[in-house]
Amino acid sequence: MIRILITLTLAFFSIWNASAQSIRSGINLSIWPNLSTQRLDTIHGNTLLNIGLNSRMNRLSGIGVNVLGATTKRSVHGVQAAGFFNITGEDVRGIQAAGITNVTGANLWGASLSGLVGIVGTDVNGLMVSGGVNIIGGGVQGVSASGLVNVLGGDSEGVQLAGISNVSGGRTEGLQLAGLFNVSGGDLVGFQISALLNVAAHEIRGMQVGLLNVANNAKGLQVGLFNFYGKELNGFQLGLINANPTTQIQLLLSGGTSTLFNLGMRFKNRTYYTILSAGSKYREIHPFNIAFTYRAGVALPIAETWELSGDLGFQHMETFRKNEPVNRLMNLQARLNCEWQLQRNVGIILTTGYEQAYTYRNQHHLHKGFFIELGTALNIGRFSIQ
Repeated sequence: MIRILITLTLAFFSIWNASAQSIRSGINLSIWPNLSTQRLDTIHGNTLLNIGLNSRMNRLSGIGVNVLGATTKRSVHGVQAAGFFNITGEDVRGIQAAGITNVTGANLWGASLSGLVGIVGTDVNGLMVSGGVNIIGGGVQGVSASGLVNVLGGDSEGVQLAGISNVSGGRTEGLQLAGLFNVSGGDLVGFQISALLNVAAHEIRGMQVGLLNVANNAKGLQVGLFNFYGKELNGFQLGLINANPTTQIQLLLSGGTSTLFNLGMRFKNRTYYTILSAGSKYREIHPFNIAFTYRAGVALPIAETWELSGDLGFQHMETFRKNEPVNRLMNLQARLNCEWQLQRNVGIILTTGYEQAYTYRNQHHLHKGFFIELGTALNIGRFSIQ
């Protein structure tokens, strides 16, 4: 009798085990990976509902909620939320939300929301948002947003938003917007907008807006304090300094009846140039003053060693003394220059111009009139970015 009971008991557990192995769908109530109502080693196990502390399952096709996290061997189709992490071996189709990180081994179709890090092994088709870093092995068709860094290994078609940096290894079509800098390793078709630096390693077709803009080939518009293109520009540069590999960098030394002494740098292209300079002393205010000047103009060669140029400039004069009756001025200048190339790297410049100086307070007209200036230009090299 005892032998019969033992035999029946063993048969029952054998049948139950075989049944569990073939279950395709079920409910996973989990305390820990090995303490759950659904076994991980089922060949085609599919979880419709998962609720637990820390869960591990084969495939989720439904809803999963975990206090700590969930690890899914295959794919997730549905909605999955966890306090700390979601890790999926293959694709995700739906929504994943985690307090710290979401990791997807293959593709994401839908939305991935994490408090710190989001990682997708291949492509993102949809929305990916994290508080810190997004790392995507392939491309993005949609939106990738993070509080710190977006890193893409492939193409991007859509929008990349980051508080610090966006980096794309392939072609970018759409918008890169960052608080610090954007880098596109391939072609950029669209916009790069940053507070500091935009870099398009191959070609940009669209617009770069930032303090520093760099592109190899540019077809469109660069707007910033400093703009540079490496090979070709089919468009326009709008900035304080616009440069390319043929841009000559020249040291300027000059003095005249307006400002006694000036030291500046000229960034000279074939016909267009910009100048940044500082000098002292401007004639109308306190004996100690410094004049900061920005000028932009065009040049016209008239002979092998002679050149005419004209430019407009804005000058700010500062005494650094708040209690002076006139402690700072702004000055608008128009200049006509004649330059003689004395040697290969040395030029002599004779300038005549007209200026109007105003006080910042109440726009009081302090001075206007003509001035002359004599100076020299020393070539110190050409601009290049390695």
